[in-house]
Amino acid sequence: MFKNIKSKNPKTFYIFYIIVVFLLLDFLMAKIFWQQLAHDSQYFVRGLRCKNSYFHHSLEKNVNTLWEWAGVYPIITNSLGFRDFSNRKIPFVSDKKRIILMGDSFTEGIGPYEKTYSGIISKVLQKKNIEVLNASVMSYSPKLYFLKTQYLLEKLKLKCETVIVFVDISDIQDEIFYKNYIPENHDTGKGIDFYLKLYMIKYSVIGNILDRILSNNSGIPFEDRANKWLGVFDDKTIGKQELICGIWKNENDMFREKAYWYVDSNFKKWGFDGSMLAKLYMNKLVNLCKANNVDVIIAVYPWPEQLKENIVENRHMLLWKEFANEHKIRFINFFAYFMSAEPNKVIDLYYIPGDIHFNEAGNMLIAQEFLKWFEREYK
Repeated sequence: MFKNIKSKNPKTFYIFYIIVVFLLLDFLMAKIFWQQLAHDSQYFVRGLRCKNSYFHHSLEKNVNTLWEWAGVYPIITNSLGFRDFSNRKIPFVSDKKRIILMGDSFTEGIGPYEKTYSGIISKVLQKKNIEVLNASVMSYSPKLYFLKTQYLLEKLKLKCETVIVFVDISDIQDEIFYKNYIPENHDTGKGIDFYLKLYMIKYSVIGNILDRILSNNSGIPFEDRANKWLGVFDDKTIGKQELICGIWKNENDMFREKAYWYVDSNFKKWGFDGSMLAKLYMNKLVNLCKANNVDVIIAVYPWPEQLKENIVENRHMLLWKEFANEHKIRFINFFAYFMSAEPNKVIDLYYIPGDIHFNEAGNMLIAQEFLKWFEREYK
């Protein structure tokens, strides 16, 4: 057959041959490149963080390993892939009261678990026959809070009384990154053209380059494409987001603005969109929990940047206070506890040097004030 085509129309044959070879090389290069990218990623090397088809990324189940952030410390997960004190099996139904903690890296905890506020709270409440499950993972935000809670309550039928969401100020920017993220096992309502484009992004170098050139502000952002080929959130990839969405000039600008979504210039550029998305998915989470007879509590805490402003009633805190009032849910404001002295002294006392996260003293302060609130308010 091919001999007949070659003899009858050699020009057509060679064009066809070149196209086939070109496509094979293109797909082979894509496979090699993405595999190398995955190999270089700390999440794959460590075997701790993994993709999730429903809520983007998670921790591996039943892991006992080391992680490095402001020092090396152990991370242990249970059968649900939640940070815990041991590789224990978590039954979906329990005769104990249950509280789920939902948040990002602050609530996942930086440092040994027994010295994080989530770990301290878990140990204290355990003595009251209350089980605390920490579903938090770094770089979560309201969209993922909602999707993970939906998965736990409706897919796994996990029983609990309360979900406490520790909303982080970076959540607003993260909502921009997750804007186009679609869980793989959801009904997306997308046409074949969407999935063809997604396939080309994943398996073709040429397709990926064309997408970068043509997408501009629309289409699938880099971070969501990275989720498809790497399957996890990676700080190394998120820095390239500005090449696609056109919001930030460079990676430094992006991170510099992360804590200031409410500043007028940032609010117009991306803060408004991010805050609307955050409220949208927190509203979905509240409605989901109400439908399952689960209480929702929202908690907020400051970054060092907010302490330097020395404004207790700042825009971030007010956003979630007003949201809680509107939905008639309880609200915990930790800002005031960090504003008892000169900002730089407080930062030195409660935060990891050169970092946004709490040190041991900061974690202890959050835990102590939460437990005081718990004794007064929780029923």
